Formats: sequence, C-alpha cells, structure tokens
Amino acid sequence: MSVVTVDPNQIVSRNRTSLGSHLMFSTQRNFWRSSTSQALAQQAAVRIMRISDYPPAGINPCTNWNNTTHHGTYDWADFDALLTLNKNLGIKTLLPLGFCGSSGWVQIANMPVQATGLPSPQDYAGYVYDIVQHVVSMGFDVPYYELVNEAWFYFYPNWTWNEAKALNFLALYNAGYDAVKSVASLALCGTDSSLYPRFNTFWKANNGRLDFLSTHKYDGWGRSYSDAQGLDSAEKKFFAYYDSNHMTVTEARAIWGDLPVLFTEANFNAVYAPTDPRLQGPVGQAWCGIVAMNCMRYGINYLHYFDWTSKPDTSYTPASLGFGLIKRDDNAPASVPYETYNILRDIFSHLSLNDELLATTVTGNTAAVKAQAWRHNGIIYCVIVNRGSDPVSVTYEGQLINFSTYGTVVVGSEPVSLPFHDNFANLGNWSGISGTWKVK
Repeated sequence: MSVVTVDPNQIVSRNRTSLGSHLMFSTQRNFWRSSTSQALAQQAAVRIMRISDYPPAGINPCTNWNNTTHHGTYDWADFDALLTLNKNLGIKTLLPLGFCGSSGWVQIANMPVQATGLPSPQDYAGYVYDIVQHVVSMGFDVPYYELVNEAWFYFYPNWTWNEAKALNFLALYNAGYDAVKSVASLALCGTDSSLYPRFNTFWKANNGRLDFLSTHKYDGWGRSYSDAQGLDSAEKKFFAYYDSNHMTVTEARAIWGDLPVLFTEANFNAVYAPTDPRLQGPVGQAWCGIVAMNCMRYGINYLHYFDWTSKPDTSYTPASLGFGLIKRDDNAPASVPYETYNILRDIFSHLSLNDELLATTVTGNTAAVKAQAWRHNGIIYCVIVNRGSDPVSVTYEGQLINFSTYGTVVVGSEPVSLPFHDNFANLGNWSGISGTWKVK
C-alpha cells in the first residue's frame, strides 16, 4: 500500500502552467473552426495554440518572394481566419517562423536558399517582418515567436555539433529577432534548442538573445522505447538530470534569468507513420499526469500537447491513431476526445495561474506513485499516477479514497465531483467513493 498525503496548510509554490496545443495540417485547422472543437478547447482551458508555418501543409501565407525588395506577396485568408478565431476564444497564438526538418531547411515559396543551406538573413528578416507587421496591424494576440522550428536539425543533427552552421543560424536568428522587435517591441522571441547545454554554451558565448526558453518534450523517439523508459523520461527530462545532452529548466534559468519556459511540442513518443498506439492509451494518460504535475512544480509556462486532433489512418493494421487528443471524424460533432484529453481537461479546467501548490508526499512505492495537489477557488485537487500494481490510499484530514492498480486519476474535494478515469479496466476498477473525493 502506498499513501499520498496532502498538507493543506503548506504551500510550496504557486502555479505558472497553462495548457496549449498545436495545429499544422489543413484538416486540423478546419476542425479547429468547428463548434465541437471550440467547445472542447474551452472545456479544457486551452490558453495558447501553436500554429505551424511548415510549407506547404502549414499556415504559411507567403505565395511569392521578391528577391529585389526582400519582401513577399501573401494570401492572408486562412491565417487571418485562424488568428481571429483564437482571439475571439481568448486563446493566444504562438507562431514558429521558418521550418527545419530531418532534411534541413524547408523552402518558403520561391525564397532562395543559399549555399549555407539557409535563406539569407536579409530574406528571412523580410519574411519575419512581413508576418509580424501584419499581426500587429490586425491586432492579433501573438506574444511569442519561435524563430525556426527544430533548427537543431541543421546545426546539431544526431547530437553532432557543427560550429559553422551554428554561426549561420545565429546570423539568421539575429536578423529575425531584430525584425520582430522593429514592429512588436514587447513580443518575445526564442528557439526550441534552448534547453540543450551545447547550444546554451554557444549562444551565450556569441551574445545570442533569448526572451523565452523552449523545447520539444518527446519522451520517446522510436518504437523500441519501453513503457518504463518513456515514463522515466517523462519524470526526468528537463526536470532532473536525464543525460548530458539535456539540461534542466532550473539550470537554464540560472543562466538566462527567470524567463518563461514553453514546451512547444510534447507527447509520449514522436515516432510516426504509424504513430505509437500507446499515446492515447493508459501509458499516454500516465504521461499526461506526470508531465502536467512536473510542469506545475518547475514553473513551465505552457505545455503544448502535440497534436490537438488526428484522424485514424486505416492503411495501417491496427489503424494509426495519429498524435491527437481528439479522434477527429469527418462529421465534426461525431469527433470523440481520447482519455488523454479528459485527464488534461480535468487538471487544467481546475487550475489557474497563481493557484497554491500544496505539499504532497508519497510513502510506500515512491518509484511508481506520483502525486501533486493544489488549491483552486477554495477546493483542493490532486492528480495521482500509479505506475505500479499496489493499491494507493489518499489522505487529507482523514481517510478519503483507495484505488488499485496501474492508472491515472484526478480528484477534487467536495463539493466538486470529478469522474474517476478507469484507464486499466482489465486490471480492476477504481475502488473507494465513486465520483467524489470525500473530505472528512
């Protein structure tokens, strides 16, 4: 028996974490416009959406590039519709500008790519200026610009550092940074390599600028990762020592100051074609609980779950479910949230900025059982993940509930009633008081 104990009188810190997600393909963007999707976003308290400019599948509005003026021609229809929708929903937008993948830089319209493998800093600055100037003129809420998605594919592939390419990227980044600030001085710029030690050493030595820290938190990168490996990574990567290629949020803030930290893409496993079926299953649900509670503890500002929605691909056997939190149907009202969505909804719909995080201790199987409690609007909530098979008891001012076997649960004290998520039905139902965390 493991015991989770919540001390309502000991405040350990205050919450800084909000939920975000990610959109790339036109099918995802079309679903985002549906009333079904909007309702699900509001219910889960989604506060920010990252919208990729990956050409041609992303939202990239540039249709032609002028090599003389270093500015482009744009079709703003889709871009404006999405950012207007976000603004009306009270959801901020994060824009990555420029895209690198495993094959390097992805060309924007007909913008020339130099021998370096990148566009010229002048061309990139013109593109960034055009986008940001339009955002400002339309009054869209875009506080963050991520300058080039996964640029590390260019200068740090497979953890092999290329100093010359890093300098090329720094010149490109600096030009984009200056372009952003020229029209939106309060906007924040960063890049998703900023929790890699080798990058930080280089960036600091060369006077690189960062207004926020960001990274992509995938805790598996292939089909060989076991459940335990992925969930161990969920607990450690960027929070505690993981390996020499990754630094902790605490270490990065010691270098750069108390900057915002964003996990701009995150899920259990990045592998695709097909995706990992564990993403939406019990292991993926445990990942959601573990990462959410650690984001609270370590002051991560935004957790962007990758992706918001996906449609099962039946060309695989069994069908690949994609990365989504929501199973998308061509008939939007028939779309159904996965249990991963429900776990994140139950956490973030009852969690606000500055909520008190309470001392939460585990005795017994501390390797398997993780928990974090907080106070929201006078009510205490607790997320608990049990990676073992032994029962867990939760105590707060007396005996409350017992539940058994491997699973993830979010509970709240009276008068709030939250569903118990029986993620391992084949191993037995939750035991205890059904539906409500009873305080005695």
